[in-house]
Amino acid sequence: MGERRDTTFESLGLDPRLQSFLFPRSRTFTDQKKPPTKPSASASRLEIVSHIRAREQENYDQAPIMAGKDWKSMDGVVIKKTSIPGPADSKVVIPIDVYTPSQQTSTSPAGTVVFYHGGGMMIYSKNHPVYVRTAKELARGGLRVVVPEFRSAIDAPFPCGLLDCYETMLWAARKFGPVVLFGDSGGGNLSYAVTLLAK
Repeated sequence: MGERRDTTFESLGLDPRLQSFLFPRSRTFTDQKKPPTKPSASASRLEIVSHIRAREQENYDQAPIMAGKDWKSMDGVVIKKTSIPGPADSKVVIPIDVYTPSQQTSTSPAGTVVFYHGGGMMIYSKNHPVYVRTAKELARGGLRVVVPEFRSAIDAPFPCGLLDCYETMLWAARKFGPVVLFGDSGGGNLSYAVTLLAK
């Protein structure tokens, strides 16, 4: 066996900005900012939620770095905002963004993707810069991208968010035909769960 070598961020050539985003423990806090205090085992729900929201805001502050400087660019993309009724017997309305290529042809959009954003099914939104950039790049590649704002598990317990995602899939399939489900992180879990519900 070869000699063990310790891998460092420097040896990987990892941009310090990405390092601070991906590995919170290595962050340095400037301007008198301090990392959110980790809740204790006996913390109340309010304390835990406050901690989660603080970390969420911390991420949003750095999100444009991850999304890239051109994440706001609308080149090659058209976004239509709409909403659909939520699950039956509820008064919920699900906001949806539909991304399409700005230059549409007989073969474009080539298909429809329903994209569920990440965030552990608790935080972030469809407006997070990284997910906006993701949807735009898929649309620039010739796809129609349907992105719902499903309910957070913090505000609405399971299975509310999952049912919102399921209703979005049904709506997109009825309106556009066959769809592909796609998600990042917690959104990946939701895409798998929606597939099981649809079987």
